[in-house]
Amino acid sequence: MTLINGDIYACPACKSPLLESDNDLHCHSCGAVHSIQEQIISLLPPRIEQQNIKENEAAGWEKVFIERGWQINHDNVHNLLDSGDTPYWRIIQRCMPFVDAALGDIRNKHGIDIASGFGWAATRFAKQNARMTAADFNITEFNGLGAARHALDEQTQFDLLQCDAEELPIQNESLDFAFICSALHHFTEPARAVQEVYRTLKPGGMFILICEAIRTGFCDAYRDKKNPDIHEFRNAGINEQSFKQSEYERMFLQAGFHLHTFFPAWDFPNGQPFGAGWIHSDLRNALQDRSKIKQWIIRLLWRTPLLKLSRHIRMYYKATDRIFIAIKPN
Repeated sequence: MTLINGDIYACPACKSPLLESDNDLHCHSCGAVHSIQEQIISLLPPRIEQQNIKENEAAGWEKVFIERGWQINHDNVHNLLDSGDTPYWRIIQRCMPFVDAALGDIRNKHGIDIASGFGWAATRFAKQNARMTAADFNITEFNGLGAARHALDEQTQFDLLQCDAEELPIQNESLDFAFICSALHHFTEPARAVQEVYRTLKPGGMFILICEAIRTGFCDAYRDKKNPDIHEFRNAGINEQSFKQSEYERMFLQAGFHLHTFFPAWDFPNGQPFGAGWIHSDLRNALQDRSKIKQWIIRLLWRTPLLKLSRHIRMYYKATDRIFIAIKPN
């Protein structure tokens, strides 16, 4: 088979480029052979950190899907985003127009949809002619790459890559963009995954994160009281976590990204990005780049009552309804 992104994959054992053949990938440096079975490329590392947690996550989702009778209509993956009518899908529907606007023209650009699941996002980007890889540890037919395989057809092509997101088998500075939806908070080492995305992005490349579980005092109490799904998921073995917005932002900034954090309902009135998120992001990024005197002035502005109040109010507004857009500096 011919891979869409065969020129960017790296050997998980020695990190060297791989050579593509009919049904596998070869590493000329260490001699490893990596199989392609049922269209899924397996590039798992020789030693997987906290492997039991990652395997339990995949098995847990399978268990939940079976117990709840959830089914993915494989014939409708192309339209799943538009047809989804639950609070989860409505949040995604609010976010995606701004994701598309941020990415711009992605024709022939290398992209990766991490924790792709059944591939709705990889499908969306591939239909815009991006050179996409749907990456996931989970390869089941329920919500893993086995399900994503059904989205492939003559008009929609992308690679299916089984891998560990905390050790991406991707060559340095080879991706134009990366995307994660509602999955980073399930990773055993999310900060390490962010660092891996930074390593694999080209300078100027973009990493977009949406629909993550945000921890605030109010939202935690509300979730525990009103959302029994959280407990069911954890009991099934799913690594359900949540982090403060500041913790997500710290992961990006420590990796080296310039970061913008947006709330679609606040920061994009009538589709125009001029809300408080731009102000906060510009100030925060300026702190990384300016001289000490300018940093002192910016910190004073950052602590003004108006900005401080808007920042804290926003923390409690629709906990998952925000977009992190991180850019690797040139």
